Amino acid sequence: MQRKDRGFTLIELLIVIGIIGLLATAILVAVAPLQRIRESRNARRAAEVYSLLNALLNREADEKLAYDGDAAAPVDADTNAVQIVVRTIAGATCGAGLGSTPTCPGKPTGTTISTTTPNCLIKLDNEIDDAIGIVDKYLVELPIDPLGDGVDPTTGVTDLPLGDNNTGYYMNRTASGRIEIGACHPELGATIRVKR
Repeated sequence: MQRKDRGFTLIELLIVIGIIGLLATAILVAVAPLQRIRESRNARRAAEVYSLLNALLNREADEKLAYDGDAAAPVDADTNAVQIVVRTIAGATCGAGLGSTPTCPGKPTGTTISTTTPNCLIKLDNEIDDAIGIVDKYLVELPIDPLGDGVDPTTGVTDLPLGDNNTGYYMNRTASGRIEIGACHPELGATIRVKR
């Protein structure tokens, strides 16, 4: 007696599923690689914004008082102003024109960046005393926006090169005392900010 089962074996099904998966991945990458790169940079920005905010809130919880920043670049009391997060204020100035002043096209509508130094900057790292800053105890290092050269692809604005004088992220303490951290150069029209 012969069996006339007509079906696919498990191996045949797995091979076909694998081939379909490879083709789908190749098509996805080939169709819009630049968009995928921008989406991945936005995902990194979102993760870094959350890391910065969590580090600040953990420090505030440990110290049981609001974080006022480093004495060289403290938190600005103006709730309508955003401050660019920096590793160091050496070489960065406010209001001196493009190229030496950090810009922030991603800041909330209705807010400004101060034109006086150091009010436009917030230094979250104190190289001398780790107890003052958030680096080493709460973060390994301050993140820098993945944009790279400082040319915003959406606006075409040339910003102060990203690095120690411009991380590409901003901080704002709202009128209710909440901290808002956001990305200055989100891509694809995204808004990347978090407030607690």
